[in-house]
Amino acid sequence: MSDKKIAVLIFLAAFLLRLFVLWSFDSERSLLYVADSLNYLQTAKNMLAEGIYSTEISQTPHPDNFRTPFYPAFLVPFVYLKTSLYFPALAGAIFMSLAAVFVFIFGKKIFGRKIAVGGAFLFALEPVGAIISSQIMAEAPFMLFFVPAVFELGVYVKSGRHRELFLGALFLALSALVRPVAIWFFILIPIVILLAGLNRKNLKNFLLALLIFLGVLSPWLFYNVFILGTWGFYSQSDKALYLYHAKLFSEWLGEPEALRQVDYEEALNKNFDMRIIPEMKRAALELILSRPFKYIQLHLIKTYRLFSDSGFVNVLNGLPYPQLHYNSAQGGFLESGDFQKLRARPLLSVLLAADLIFILIALLAVLNPFLFKKLSGGNHKPKLFFVSIIIIYALLASPIGGPRLRIPINPLLFLLALDSLRLLTFRIKSARI
Repeated sequence: MSDKKIAVLIFLAAFLLRLFVLWSFDSERSLLYVADSLNYLQTAKNMLAEGIYSTEISQTPHPDNFRTPFYPAFLVPFVYLKTSLYFPALAGAIFMSLAAVFVFIFGKKIFGRKIAVGGAFLFALEPVGAIISSQIMAEAPFMLFFVPAVFELGVYVKSGRHRELFLGALFLALSALVRPVAIWFFILIPIVILLAGLNRKNLKNFLLALLIFLGVLSPWLFYNVFILGTWGFYSQSDKALYLYHAKLFSEWLGEPEALRQVDYEEALNKNFDMRIIPEMKRAALELILSRPFKYIQLHLIKTYRLFSDSGFVNVLNGLPYPQLHYNSAQGGFLESGDFQKLRARPLLSVLLAADLIFILIALLAVLNPFLFKKLSGGNHKPKLFFVSIIIIYALLASPIGGPRLRIPINPLLFLLALDSLRLLTFRIKSARI
């Protein structure tokens, strides 16, 4: 079968699943992913009505940088035309389906055709990604840029062609303007230079890639520095630092009172007034910096959470099968530790098996460059680069974790895990012969 036909099949598999998800939602309200979707929509409304980039619900909103600009800007025409929310949700489904095709197109440059096909289909059919990309969320357009970014950088490690480095830097900057987590992946550019080899030519390429990266981001950086008067790239992380990191830290310490409670209910939860975020940041840092080594310990031991929750709990809870319905504050079945419930409801083993499969996928993915080097003797550096992305991202997501946060690295996890299975299978067959 030709590559074009495979690409069409991957797109159709991803898109039809997302159409089914959209059809399953009972109303437009189902397309809203808690406050996140409302933040994006409100920013688009303020851009139209007030000419101000702000998340705040107010007659006189104050400028903020809570959301990076691309996704709110994408929503502006839909808000202006007052269309149904199903239209931008449908666009998101198309974007993520195209991203699945990109996994195949770019993946075969590193892993070969067969592994790229398998990884692309797994990414296309992964249920949590299908749900999130069918809601008013930025994940889908983000993956349109992030997939080419990481694979172009990987190809640079493999080939040393500067074109791939520059394209990788370009797409990485564009993805940061959709979801700000990508700004932290600036570290990938010096990593690929180290893997490609330190020499005068590569150092020159590094400087040019840096200029491309900063050049794309410069309008947003200008807005932050000269309009908001801050050197921060975005303030969403400061909110997460307080509500998730510092809160989890205080609970882990067994001292929930250790986190100074900031009265953010009125400003943040009702009006999306982000002027309170600096106060939240100070309170969170005050706790974390008072016991930095304890916080590092928490951060490291909770890194596994990115891989221990398949997300099938949320998926199956939406299906009309009482035997599979399961509520847990922890999310994943392994996280909850409710193994005794398996006796009364054996079908819950589906959830346990799904969590274990994702843990196995993560282990196979991380081990891939070592298996590849030992069993094939080929150039393992591109795969080592991909594993570095997984590890960096897991540390960034810790201690929150969760299946939604795993979506950006799912293509790498699936491709690397499948490649490890290929290597192990070949080794077993060779041993038998």
